Amino acid sequence: MTCTAAGELGDESARGRALLWLASATAERGEIPRAAILLDELLELGTQSQDRRLLLLGAAGVAWLLRDQGDPEELVQLLGAAEAMRRATGIAQAVSYRTRVAIATETLRSRLGQEGFDAALPAGRSLLFEQMAGLIQAALDGAIQVGPPEEAPPEPRPHTLLSPREEEVLHLVA
Repeated sequence: MTCTAAGELGDESARGRALLWLASATAERGEIPRAAILLDELLELGTQSQDRRLLLLGAAGVAWLLRDQGDPEELVQLLGAAEAMRRATGIAQAVSYRTRVAIATETLRSRLGQEGFDAALPAGRSLLFEQMAGLIQAALDGAIQVGPPEEAPPEPRPHTLLSPREEEVLHLVA
């Protein structure tokens, strides 16, 4: 691998992580459709570069983002696919990844019940890269089409990935 190719890979990876963090911060502000657009950009970057790490981050991000309103069986399948890909590639679990997966898992398990959750998880473990990308895209398409809320802004979400200081900085730069 040349230095140029390694630099490009690093730039894509850094850009992907930045998109994930921006999507998380945007979602924390209650802007789910806008956060879905950012995750859609992450998905596009991951599929164009065939980067499994970016696809893995996108799957966890989508399951976390849509855990309350997305199709719970499809989101559990994404969790299964992400876990299988993580194990197959040896990608380490960052704290933020584990946190997103734990929050999504808890919510989806309560929506489906333990039996439904356990039934949906194995279906995702056998997905190929392209199938996983398609499932992510289908979940995002529904979220992107949702318009902004007509009523008052939603309450802040109870599970946050940002520290109080990070939230303060986010509000200063927004």
